[in-house]
Amino acid sequence: MFYNKKYFALIILALLLIFAACNSVEKKNDKQKKSPSQVDYMHKEVIRIHDEVMPRMQEISSLQEKIKRKTDSLSSLDNVPTEVIEELKMKKLSLDATAASMMKWMKNYREPKEKTEQEAMQYLEQEKEKIEEIANDFKAQISKSKAYLEQLERGN
Repeated sequence: MFYNKKYFALIILALLLIFAACNSVEKKNDKQKKSPSQVDYMHKEVIRIHDEVMPRMQEISSLQEKIKRKTDSLSSLDNVPTEVIEELKMKKLSLDATAASMMKWMKNYREPKEKTEQEAMQYLEQEKEKIEEIANDFKAQISKSKAYLEQLERGN
């Protein structure tokens, strides 16, 4: 009977240890599940900003072409101030640089799959800042170029 109580106590102790170990693994898995969701959220936010800006590449391209045509047509005239031609060229260069910054960002961006949560979040925060800066540059350059073209049209 003494052996039965001893075995019973060992079995209970073993079951408690197994239960505690499983519970610990479950809590660890819960922590790991939370981390990727934060990283996933930030990744989706970065991509969302990119996806909002990307359609404006067509607008940039259209403005580049309009500016080129306007520059060519005004360059053939004798009475157009050099400053106007130079300003058009600068607007086109600014649009070129804006488009190039998006292309460079897209080429270099990688989803941080092989990084720790902290490294991934740091990387994504930096990338979010970069893509927000690009988005702001897109808006500014498109607005400035349209305004200048409209000003030229009103002046002619």
